[in-house]
Formats: sequence, C-alpha cells, structure tokens
Amino acid sequence: AYQTTDRSIADISRPYQKLPQVTLNLDHSFEQWPVDLAMDNEYIHFYRNGRVSGHRVNTKPSIAFPIETAGSFIKPKFSLQHTQYELNDRTDGKADSVSRTLPIASLDGGLFFEKNFKFADSEYMHTIEPRLFYLYIPEKDQTDIPIFDSSLYDFSYSSLFRENRFSSIDRVQDANQVTVAMTTRLIDSETGQERLNLSVGEIFYFRDRTVTLSGQPETDGLSNIVAELRGQLTDELSFTSGVQWNHDVNDISRAQAEIKYRDKGNR
Repeated sequence: AYQTTDRSIADISRPYQKLPQVTLNLDHSFEQWPVDLAMDNEYIHFYRNGRVSGHRVNTKPSIAFPIETAGSFIKPKFSLQHTQYELNDRTDGKADSVSRTLPIASLDGGLFFEKNFKFADSEYMHTIEPRLFYLYIPEKDQTDIPIFDSSLYDFSYSSLFRENRFSSIDRVQDANQVTVAMTTRLIDSETGQERLNLSVGEIFYFRDRTVTLSGQPETDGLSNIVAELRGQLTDELSFTSGVQWNHDVNDISRAQAEIKYRDKGNR
C-alpha cells in the first residue's frame, strides 16, 4: 500500500494498493548447450476505492540461444506472454474477464574490436563495439485492459534494448523495429578501470506504434538519437553526461551533465 504525501493529489490519481503481490521467476542455463530457459510469473490483486479493481495473473516463458565468442555475440530469444484479468466495479460496459497472449521475438548481436596502445607511460585498451537489436511484437488492441500500474519508461540509452517501453504489463508494446548502436571504451590495462565510455544509438521503426497510453498512434519513423559519455578522470573524480537529438525539431530535446568527487575516505 502507498501513502500519498501530497494531499492535493485527487483520489482518482492515487496509486492502487497491491494486496497481495506474489512473484516467482525461474532461470536455468545449460553448461553443455547454448540455451537459456526462463519463466516470469506474477499475481497481483489491485484495489483502489471507487475505481475498477481486480486480479491480474501474468506468465512469460522464454527461451534464448546465446552464442558468444571472444569477438562477437548473438542471442535469438523467443517469449510467449499471457496475462489474465478478473475485474470488479467496471463502469465502462466492458467485460470483467479479459485475457491477452502475445509472442515476442528478438535478436541481439554485436561485435568487439580492441586495440592496445601506450599513452603518457600508461597502457590502455581501446574498444569499438557495434550492436544491433531487432524486436518484433504483433499489434493487439489492449484498450479493454485497465491501467493499474503501467507508465512509460524514461527514455535513455538502455531503453534502446528493452522488450517493452512500458513499465509493468498492463500495456505490452507492438514493435517491428531495429536498434543500431555503438559503444567505445578506453580501459586502463593495468587496473582494468574504464576511463572513458561513449555510447550512441537510435531506433528505426518499420511501422506505427498503436499501443499507447493516450490511445493515439505514434508515427515517427525514428527515435531520438541518444548519446551518453561518462568517464573516470582520476580515482576521485568522475563525470556522466548525455544528450538526445530530436529529428522532428532538428534540435537537442534533452541534455544532462553530472560531475562527482569522492575522496579516499569515501566522502
């Protein structure tokens, strides 16, 4: 249960209680074969006074075939997600029992190139790591499913490789898209510390996205270009920065910068 400290928030906008919430997640890898098995399971009872409430059961078995070498990796993955709702207090005339089953297919692959060099009496390793991530999820109308605890994830570099751009599972995105990305690192060969890391990436959409929180389809063919740069300048001084370029406005839509100092006493 959640206490809303801002009392100006209307009751209709306050979060649902989750009483109870039970999860059981299973993972297994085989030593002899490149096979990973997983199953995510969850049961939640949602309740909020004056709003539609009910039970949600979700299960998501998956199988992946990771193949890795010293200079490359590829990981096909297949999942089947089934969600069942048993609802109460619906006032919109929709069914009290709702289910959704979606197959999810993805292919993640990348290459590793590295080179050792010497600079200012120190040994470094420089890497270049291109990466492609393809995701396919068929379109399915989900407007008859209430939104209990789902929202959009904040968009960042890690978002380029998510299977679902929504937090939680009241909405599962439709997708036919590929992410093109690259990371380059500068690593101190003596200590193994990563001195610099630059990552750049973008999503190319092959169709409009009809599963949205607003109900309006998204028609952009490209996501923002995301670039993130972080570094460890000294043992005490580090920085993180990021920028997003929006094609529609042809300008920077978001930027951030952070510098951090932590001395040897961990202060």
